[in-house]
Amino acid sequence: MKQCLRVQLLTAICLMLIPLAAISQNQGGKSENPAPFPKMQSTGNIEADRINYEKAVKEWNEAERMRVQKLQQDASKSNISSKRIEKEKSKPVHQASANEKVAAGKAREITILDLPGYPKYIVTGDPVQDEKNYQIAKSKWMSENQETYEKYVKEHSAKSSQSGNLKNRKKVERSN
Repeated sequence: MKQCLRVQLLTAICLMLIPLAAISQNQGGKSENPAPFPKMQSTGNIEADRINYEKAVKEWNEAERMRVQKLQQDASKSNISSKRIEKEKSKPVHQASANEKVAAGKAREITILDLPGYPKYIVTGDPVQDEKNYQIAKSKWMSENQETYEKYVKEHSAKSSQSGNLKNRKKVERSN
């Protein structure tokens, strides 16, 4: 019997709280959310419909202007200047550099050429920036180590031409 009374009491309290929650939500959301943009309603008279629609749009624009003004006043009261907000919005999001990501363990290093001091391709998740960083580091290394790079190119081009000749010889041997 006592449990039944408790359940009834809790049910009554919950039923009383539901309208209070709805009222508080309606009052709290009036100033922050814009009213829906007016829709054109057809009554059969095109000219009257157009005039009513334009009037509704003007009223909506005025109500929206007043709402925005109130929000700006509320922001200035709470010591948040609109200039500061705009400044924060215009700031670019900090992009961690390749070195920061490598230090944090969020990036991968890929060895393209196994030469002493030759830069590694660092994958950070932004392929455009990764390629740009790699090309800059590579050109810097090439300008600083011209002799090593030229020696590598000569050796590599000699190997390429030899393997190319072998392929051509195989083709020639097969055709005979």
